[in-house]
Amino acid sequence: MRSVLVCESSVGVCGTCYGRDLARGTTVNIGEAVGVIAAQSIGEPGTQLTMRTFHVGGAAQRGAEANNIESTAAGTVKLQDVSLVRGADGKPIVMSRSAELTIVNEQDAERARYRLPYGGKLFFEDGDTVNPGDVLIEWDPYTIPIITELEGIANYVDLTDGVSVRKSQRSNRNYQQRSD
Repeated sequence: MRSVLVCESSVGVCGTCYGRDLARGTTVNIGEAVGVIAAQSIGEPGTQLTMRTFHVGGAAQRGAEANNIESTAAGTVKLQDVSLVRGADGKPIVMSRSAELTIVNEQDAERARYRLPYGGKLFFEDGDTVNPGDVLIEWDPYTIPIITELEGIANYVDLTDGVSVRKSQRSNRNYQQRSD
């Protein structure tokens, strides 16, 4: 097996050990900055994890943030480490940050596993049957929800109108905005 870790090239990495250029689907060109490409491949997902923002694609899909997970396999849904509350529409909403959804076949063998995002709306529950292409969960990638198990009203403390918060209304829109 060839690998960049055991390449015997005296300078850099040979094309055989590096493998294909994934952007073009051909053998990598001599002089290609493979180290920079590798660093960028690792850096971008690492940044997404740190900032808790997840997006897919490159320049061609700029602005196309992922907002759902579709099933890639048929089987039965099993939920692990999940805490749920019901939304206004009755759909379960994920409250735990380590929740996972697994799809298993008739022999209880795992076919697919998905990490469920906090605040996502589930469309299938434990024991339900799914098919490939079914939307399992969806969420708004641009907001970080605040979810509680209790119903009530949140009251702010130490906010003084005009000092720590300001109320403004745009003349061309029918809504109010508060800012600090």
